[in-house]
Amino acid sequence: SPDGSKVAYISDAGNKHQLVLQAQDGLSAAETFALSDTGYFNLLSFSPDGNLIAYHDNHLNLYVFNLKTKRSQKLDTSERRDGFNVSFSPDSRYLAYTVSGANYFSQIKLFDFSTNKATQITDGLSQADDPVFTQDYLYFTASVNTGPSQVGLDLSTRERPVRKAIYAYVLSADGKSPLLPK
Repeated sequence: SPDGSKVAYISDAGNKHQLVLQAQDGLSAAETFALSDTGYFNLLSFSPDGNLIAYHDNHLNLYVFNLKTKRSQKLDTSERRDGFNVSFSPDSRYLAYTVSGANYFSQIKLFDFSTNKATQITDGLSQADDPVFTQDYLYFTASVNTGPSQVGLDLSTRERPVRKAIYAYVLSADGKSPLLPK
């Protein structure tokens, strides 16, 4: 957890994956929370306020577990098998995450927990990845030359180096780009 007091992990006790939350010192009893009946799960990240845990399953679904309500919420489903990269905003209101589209390109979406809505913030025509929040911006990487290496059906797709650039998404309506000339 962000304050270092708890450790979250997935347990397969009873032949079913469960979310386990335990005190860091291991001296108190662990809390166990049931997850879906099917699938394998992997934890991704705690929110900065320590109330949410993002995780995903092997069926391409992204979830968040709310430690206050003790409930899971499904946020999105990827169209292609690829990993999820996530980043919580400093105030824990937003979760930026990657999801693969039908064209195999990773896109970045922003989930707002106050409205329970997701908004796609990249165009889906480039390989967007690695979202990271700061107080004023959401930084991410994107590449427009990954097409030949996305599917990887043969070795000819591996001959080109992939180039990525860093982009900034301005979070506030009155915010300014960090790249404006001075």
